[in-house]
Amino acid sequence: MRRVLLIAYYYPPSNDSGAVRPAALMKYLEQVGWEPIVLTPRLPGRTLSAQVIETEYADVLARLKRKMGLRPNQGVHEQLGLPQSEVPGKCLLHTTLIQWVREFITYPDLTKGWVPFARQEIKSLSTRFRFNAIISTLPPVSCHLLGSEAKRLLRCPWVADYRDLWNEPHSPPVGLVTCLQKRLEVKTLREADALVAVSAPWADDLGRRYSSKPIFSITNGFDPDDLRPEYPVSESFSITHTGDLYNGLRNPSLLFEALQELLREQHLERNALEVNFYGPPERWVLALAEKYGLADIVRIPGAISRQESLRIQKQSQILLVLAMNLPSDCGCYTSNCYPGKVFEYLAAQRPILGMGGAPGVLSQLLQETGAGFYALTKEDVKAFLVDMYREFRASGRISYRGRPVAIKRYTHREMAGQFAKVLDILTSKPCREYCEQFDPQHVPSISQNTDTAGLRDSGGFQQ
Repeated sequence: MRRVLLIAYYYPPSNDSGAVRPAALMKYLEQVGWEPIVLTPRLPGRTLSAQVIETEYADVLARLKRKMGLRPNQGVHEQLGLPQSEVPGKCLLHTTLIQWVREFITYPDLTKGWVPFARQEIKSLSTRFRFNAIISTLPPVSCHLLGSEAKRLLRCPWVADYRDLWNEPHSPPVGLVTCLQKRLEVKTLREADALVAVSAPWADDLGRRYSSKPIFSITNGFDPDDLRPEYPVSESFSITHTGDLYNGLRNPSLLFEALQELLREQHLERNALEVNFYGPPERWVLALAEKYGLADIVRIPGAISRQESLRIQKQSQILLVLAMNLPSDCGCYTSNCYPGKVFEYLAAQRPILGMGGAPGVLSQLLQETGAGFYALTKEDVKAFLVDMYREFRASGRISYRGRPVAIKRYTHREMAGQFAKVLDILTSKPCREYCEQFDPQHVPSISQNTDTAGLRDSGGFQQ
């Protein structure tokens, strides 16, 4: 069986959402002809196996805090008694300054203390195993830096996977760190044999910047094993959001405004309503709830484990997904990327209410799968909730209308199969000979020279 090195900073039991994609590849790639070996930093509680290679990790931010006489595992704001903004999307001056200093000192990213240890391990692996391909998954930036290093040491094709963009393609290079990041990305990706993005619009953006390379779109997904077990649904008219709100970039104001009016108009009953936000607590959410008279309805239990999150999603009447609410010139975030939680929601098989930002891949996904509704206006939200509440009062449960055939295209098994297709293409003899002879000066577009017709239609796979 062919072997692929998977470079992933986030990997279970990490509770970060970034651990889901590499864990899925580890689980399902072997079923499609590729044996993955994961390279990741050491993490307590991990079950070790021959396929997971752990390295040491130096926390550069913790080291910096110690030098400043601060506790390494506690926030700077809390230790210095500095206030934090209670306005979503707004940062106080001292917060902006702290973020800028941290960004400058930790360039190219906070995890750079992992690179020396991982580089040494890649050298060791090159003497112990024969690899046929490499996948590095970003963020963090360090993964692609190591992917480039692994390409040199292991001498096999390297796929640079973008779970998030390294740099915003449409933003001007303002600031020293931003300029350095853009230059570093271009330099690093010279060694990549192919790029993968989690949405077709992101793949298009990358294709415009790296026209000499094959670009593929492979969306995230859910584990089909997460479809079971099922749980009893809440007896309340519960609306649940799980995940990070990113200091208001995901903003539930539209929902709160709609709920306030529906309660005032007596279309909803207050004692039956419950709105939950599971994830890192943000103080502005409670302030926003108080503004709309919902303080007794909105609950913020805090961060929970992924397994607990999956259970709670299945027990909710409605699942709330919030797209990034950014200015229209930042379209790659407002409409061109999927919130990662929406795929977990597909596995929960509960109705989804989406909102925030402009229509795009999220609204298309909900329409394609029939798994939910994307609201653009307050009136859209009100109409949806009134319909759902009418059904809830009649039967105690809101029915799920997702289309199984469409939803099946977004499983981890399908995602791994698409990655395997990319690896198969890159490691085939004709492709290797083509890449060795390829001269981008004479070929305006890679798509003119690679036959991938129909791949996107057969499973979200684009070049």
